[in-house]
Amino acid sequence: MKILNFGSCNIDYVYSLDHIVEAGETEATERLDVFPGGKGLNQSIAIARAGGKVYHAGCVGFDGDMLTEVLEQSGVGLAELLGYSAVYTGGYIKKLTGRTFSELLVDKRCTVAAKMLSETDLSVGEIIAAVGYQNENFFRKAFRQKYGKNPLEYRKRGVK
Repeated sequence: MKILNFGSCNIDYVYSLDHIVEAGETEATERLDVFPGGKGLNQSIAIARAGGKVYHAGCVGFDGDMLTEVLEQSGVGLAELLGYSAVYTGGYIKKLTGRTFSELLVDKRCTVAAKMLSETDLSVGEIIAAVGYQNENFFRKAFRQKYGKNPLEYRKRGVK
């Protein structure tokens, strides 16, 4: 199974001080450490270390060589994706998965919403917002297409 991970890759700058700075205070740093970071980068590396065949989708800026090196050294596939246009990346995602990025995103949002409907008491509106939709009608239509019922019916009857 191939795993396609979408997520952030960041360069974390950690400044060390001898105390917590107070409002209005300026303090010289004792040390600066630079680390690769971001939830997406960490997830991709964890998947690769667990033996998964993972590809990381995203863009890295001109100063991100350290990030791509860390991903590649950890066995994460990325050469085909990082640094290319959204159109190229979208085409590659479809080639890897057989589905468009939008289809994958809608499916994931519906799956997360279904889990939240089953496991929380949040209102449908709160869940819709939590999974990233601004248009409730679009979400309700997508949810019905995936599960054959609207979110309230899903919550009341569950999935058989």
